[in-house]
This record gives sequence, C-alpha cells and structure tokens, in this order.
Amino acid sequence: MTNKLALLGAVAIASHGPAYAHEIRISSASGLLANCTYQSDDLAEFEYHLGFCLGFIKAVMNTHPTHGVTFCIPASLDNGGLVRVIRDAIYRLPPEMSDAPSHFVIGAAFEAAFPCSQR
Repeated sequence: MTNKLALLGAVAIASHGPAYAHEIRISSASGLLANCTYQSDDLAEFEYHLGFCLGFIKAVMNTHPTHGVTFCIPASLDNGGLVRVIRDAIYRLPPEMSDAPSHFVIGAAFEAAFPCSQR
C-alpha cells in the first residue's frame, strides 16, 4: 500500500510540469493576454505560455454551451487564428476591463466574431 501511495505521489509531482520563473495567472484578461503574447529566448518556456493560452481558449470553446454562450467558429480557423481573435479582443478592451474574467472575455469575443446567425 505504501509503495502505491509513493508511486501516485511521484506521478502527481512529475505530471505537474516544469515550474517557470515567469508563471502568469490566466484568470484575468490581462493574464491571458500576457500568456498569449509571451516572448522568451527559452523555447520551452515560450511554448509553455503559448500552450497554456491555447489550452485555456480551447477549454472555453469546448464548454461554452454549458455557460449559455453561443458562437459558431469556422472549422477552417486554425489555432493561430483563435489566439489572434482573443488577443485582438483583449487589446480593444478599455483599461478598467483588464481584470475581467478571461473566460468571459473569450466567450464575448467569440460571440462577436463568430455569431451563429452568419452560417
């Protein structure tokens, strides 16, 4: 039993991934933007932030029906296009909205950019 617990603990620690000095909270619009535009000479750190950004955007995309948000993203839009839509929407936010919840900003941006009525 002790060996199983030790193994589970090791797996949990190893699966957490690398810790970077520049971890940025993604819960706000400004944090999401920081992750989506992060620049680094360290390729692993750059990919970490971009992956975090894209993963969060896709999570919102995949759960939007449960939150009453309606949008119809074209199947032809690639990952770079998804990030650009969100990045551009955050750039257009007034400064007082920089702490808005990032999932709200993503849903609103996709609703504005890809209304289902256009299909």
